[in-house]
Amino acid sequence: MLKFAEGKQICADDVVLKSNFLITQGLDNHDLYWLPNRECIAENMQRIVAFKNFALCGKISGTVHLFHKRKWLKFKNVQNFGLVAESLKVFYLLKNGKYYLYRSDGSPLLQAIYPDGFDKVCYNKKDDRLLLLCNNKVHFYD
Repeated sequence: MLKFAEGKQICADDVVLKSNFLITQGLDNHDLYWLPNRECIAENMQRIVAFKNFALCGKISGTVHLFHKRKWLKFKNVQNFGLVAESLKVFYLLKNGKYYLYRSDGSPLLQAIYPDGFDKVCYNKKDDRLLLLCNNKVHFYD
C-alpha cells in the first residue's frame, strides 16, 4: 500500500508507474499522482498517458490537459491523443481527423509549415525520425 498526502491508500494491483508519475486505473476512471509531492494532480479521467517528464489526461468531453514542469495546459476539441516519440518529446492530438504535433511543453511542432495537420504520423525509432503524410505527400522530420 502507498499512502498519499490526502490520506488515500492505493493498492499496487491497479497502478502504473512512469518516472515521477503514478496512475491508478479503474473502470473508465483514472487518477494521476505526482510522486515527488505524493499528491493527486488529476482525478476522474477517462484516459491518462504519462511519459518521462510530462503527462496527458483526457475526458470524453474532448478536453485534454497537459502536465509539464508542474504547470497545466488545456487543449479543446480533441478526438484522441498519445505519444509519437518519447526520445523527441513529441506527442500528437487528433482533431477533426488530422494529427497535430506538439513538444512536451505544449508548443506546436511544424504547425507553421503544416497548419492543416497531417493525415498520418509514424516514427522510425532506428533513425529517430518522423514520417509525416500530408495530402498524399511524405515528409520527414529529424
